[in-house]
Amino acid sequence: MINETYKSMLSGKSVIRELNEYANDSTRHPHLKPEDIFDYSLGNPSVPVPEAFNARVKALLDSGDPMLVHGYSPSLGIPAAREKIAASLNRRFGMRYTMDDIFMTSGAAGALAHAFRLVTQPGDEILTFAPFFPEYRPYTAGAGLTLRVVPADTQTFQINFDAFERMLTPAVQAVLINTPNNPSGAVYSAETLRRMAALLLQKEKAFGHDIWLISDEPYREIAFDGREVPYASRFYPRTISCYSFSKSLSVPGERIGYVAVNPESGVSAMLVNMCGQISRGIGHNCPSSVIQLAAADCCDLTSDLSVYETNMNLLYDALTALGFEDLCIEDQQEFESFLEENREYWDYIDESLEKQLQGLSRVKLYLEDTDAGNLKKLRAFAEKKGLPLEEKALPDTDWSESWKENYPPQEVGQSLVVLPYWLSEDYRGDRKMVVLDPGLTFGTGAHPSTQMVMEAMEQTVTPGMDCLDLGSGSGILSITALRLGAESAVGVDIDPKAEDIARENAAYNGFTAPDFTALTGNVTGDRKLMEQLSRKRYGLVLVNIVADVIIDLAPVLPEFLGEDTVLICSGILDTRLEDVLRALQKAGLTVTGIRQKEEWRCVTACKGEKA
Repeated sequence: MINETYKSMLSGKSVIRELNEYANDSTRHPHLKPEDIFDYSLGNPSVPVPEAFNARVKALLDSGDPMLVHGYSPSLGIPAAREKIAASLNRRFGMRYTMDDIFMTSGAAGALAHAFRLVTQPGDEILTFAPFFPEYRPYTAGAGLTLRVVPADTQTFQINFDAFERMLTPAVQAVLINTPNNPSGAVYSAETLRRMAALLLQKEKAFGHDIWLISDEPYREIAFDGREVPYASRFYPRTISCYSFSKSLSVPGERIGYVAVNPESGVSAMLVNMCGQISRGIGHNCPSSVIQLAAADCCDLTSDLSVYETNMNLLYDALTALGFEDLCIEDQQEFESFLEENREYWDYIDESLEKQLQGLSRVKLYLEDTDAGNLKKLRAFAEKKGLPLEEKALPDTDWSESWKENYPPQEVGQSLVVLPYWLSEDYRGDRKMVVLDPGLTFGTGAHPSTQMVMEAMEQTVTPGMDCLDLGSGSGILSITALRLGAESAVGVDIDPKAEDIARENAAYNGFTAPDFTALTGNVTGDRKLMEQLSRKRYGLVLVNIVADVIIDLAPVLPEFLGEDTVLICSGILDTRLEDVLRALQKAGLTVTGIRQKEEWRCVTACKGEKA
């Protein structure tokens, strides 16, 4: 039988590798020589290998012991190579590594494959930080892990500690960092690493288990403006460094790197020995012996990395000279990639949006009236390159306030009105207010699926009722339940941003714990969360998501339902209604009503045969 998991991945090819294939396809551009093509895809080095490395490889091939140079290396790597790498790290970073703390790998990817499996079990969670190397997703998925991404601090690209602490739950067994970062180039400061270490130690004590820090370091030697790159293992004892010589020595094709387990962990030798056993399971089977020896002999050397900083400055200066300071890129392929990577979260895409982006690949640049000189340069550049240039004058508008015009009061049902927070104080109507900060996550009251649930709740909610809201988004339905008289509401969403947003929106309405509780997680995959939520039976359970998610949830929904519980499911396209009904019936639930608005359906159900 063909493996369907990997078969399905064929439709999600790496854009980076597609670019590389395009760049190297001579049939597409026969008039160009290889040296005329600047390939920004795979990150192949543009600087030569240090001559000392080439010389060492040649010497080993010419006069080295053939059995050592060409034979199998020991499973953990050649001892002499491991000793030299340990000594180099000790000299450079003040560490206390020995050979026993080093495991040789096929680049940083091989190092990460071992590190993940050393300190996690399938089903565990691992945190990383946006922006991140896209291959982290298949790497972690291949180890059976759930990768959760901490939102970026877009001002400094240091760690967003507020979000990090919220997402650092007992389910997290490891944290993955990449400094210097791919793709931002940001370097975590010593202060950032100290603060991270302190938080990890605090959470370890609170959770009662170790939390490992996995540091992906292939760009460790590449830093601009004389910036220091602090060594992560100096700050936290349970750190596993994953290194590659690909960038430092310009040898990505040699596939050589290592795992370095901090000896301060107290278990480094054991973990390194475990790496040998992990290799047996993933088919790693030792890097090239001759390359191990040569890289170890040259581990204190680098290529002329200053070329990268020169290139960066040339590109930056050229773009800023053309006025490229405030721009956005609109691209159909990028949009489609986003949809594919997040397929489990959507069931419907606005057709007008799809049409707008169809065949589109556009850079949009905003210039001030005073930028006439830059505009002239941009026109000349576009003409020279044969690129279409469209110019449009925009009215003088206060953009920081004008967006609010898109969120007028929204009356829903017989008794409710959804208000943005800036209008709530001036509202003089007699409807029950549901106050939101709109636009931050799904749930503004404007979508038919949400409106149908709110209308059904008007007929359902009774005083003293407990409500469970799965896929809570902005918290609008939880807040509605409380406004209609429910005693408590619990909102659950897989997006950690939604937890904070829902809590803030509840506060706008005067609801805080214990009236309202916001949680992050997936009840179908998080056993602890499922156990926590199923300790009680709720009077009302809401699932306003998409059809596929409702179908996945159906088998566990009875765990939350009592004999008198009302279940309301929405976000169902009419084409998916029958699929949802079958799933609910298979789970032992009885459908008691179906609402319709435009192409959307809302289903009411209960447990057993009760009408």
